[in-house]
Amino acid sequence: MVDNNFIESFNAWILEARHMPIIKMLEEIRVKVMRRLVSNEAKVEFNGDFGYEVTKGDNRHTINLKDKRCTCRSWDLSGIPMLSRPCCMIRVEPGTQIHWYYCKEAYLLTYKNKIQPIRKFKF
Repeated sequence: MVDNNFIESFNAWILEARHMPIIKMLEEIRVKVMRRLVSNEAKVEFNGDFGYEVTKGDNRHTINLKDKRCTCRSWDLSGIPMLSRPCCMIRVEPGTQIHWYYCKEAYLLTYKNKIQPIRKFKF
């Protein structure tokens, strides 16, 4: 028997649905999951030529698609836009928004030179 906080929490979350017939129970759980996913979505607002504001909970970040920058700095650090950013990029080619070192050419440049073996040193 598995007994942990996740299962306890989930059982408490679906307490009302647990006593329903199976089809109604699954439908109730599906609706609850969908509502939860929607409540976690970020809200995006247009903020100028290439600017957007993304609000999620108490956090608000400004995105500049032209400069490929976000105030959360995740784009600067990873080179990949966060998951809430694609909704800002409706008219933008997604491949242009990812840093060049994730492309095939950068990979091939990395392994272009062969590593030559060196002689064994005697210690």
